[in-house]
Amino acid sequence: MPSHHKCAVKDCQDRISVRHRFPNPGKFITVFRQWINCIGNEAISHLEQLQVCHAHFTEDDTYTNNRLKKTSVPSVNLPEPQICQMSKQIGHPSSSAMLQYSQ
Repeated sequence: MPSHHKCAVKDCQDRISVRHRFPNPGKFITVFRQWINCIGNEAISHLEQLQVCHAHFTEDDTYTNNRLKKTSVPSVNLPEPQICQMSKQIGHPSSSAMLQYSQ
């Protein structure tokens, strides 16, 4: 059944795939910012209505029931190669690594 929500990824025309809501910025600010950086769409408003279609995630990003893991970030079928910053806690307050995603 087609979703009535347009995918938030810039230029995505998919109207059929399952949609995933953005992470809650109050609980998962780092992952939320990564989503914003990766989708290539700066014209973002009405956050509660934004969703990204399943076509922008890898198989490793989801559980068997198509629910996203909390650390999942859109990484495939993006409008152009995107540079996303991923931060990890590794025994220090913070460290980061730059990842380049491409189609």
